[in-house]
Amino acid sequence: PSSDDHLLEADGALLEGFTSALLFLAPGEAWLPAGPALPSLTLQRLRPLLAATGRRVVDRRVTWDDLPAVTEVGMASALRGLWPVGRLGEHAVPLGPEIPTLSIAFEADLRADARPVSAAVGPRPAGPPAR
Repeated sequence: PSSDDHLLEADGALLEGFTSALLFLAPGEAWLPAGPALPSLTLQRLRPLLAATGRRVVDRRVTWDDLPAVTEVGMASALRGLWPVGRLGEHAVPLGPEIPTLSIAFEADLRADARPVSAAVGPRPAGPPAR
């Protein structure tokens, strides 16, 4: 898998994809890109799962020069979940077991909070359906 999901960067810092957030795993740490990017509810939801792995979660500037220290890269979105990335632009990055494992935990976490749409919006009004 690659991230030709149109990466956004500023001054050499990797920020996000057009429709997804970036997540970098490094020894003992999880790096979440700091910079002028849209806030990611998906990354906020992933923070406690990342911390539960024993990694220190760090908001930091991540550049192309940091990639050799990265052990895995993931991209995350509310619609697609979390998936591993093996290439960022022209740079190959390692594929490993942690992003897929986090993806499974993320999906389980979402299912645990799931409720029927009717419970979220309340009861339907009485009467004929609207046209």
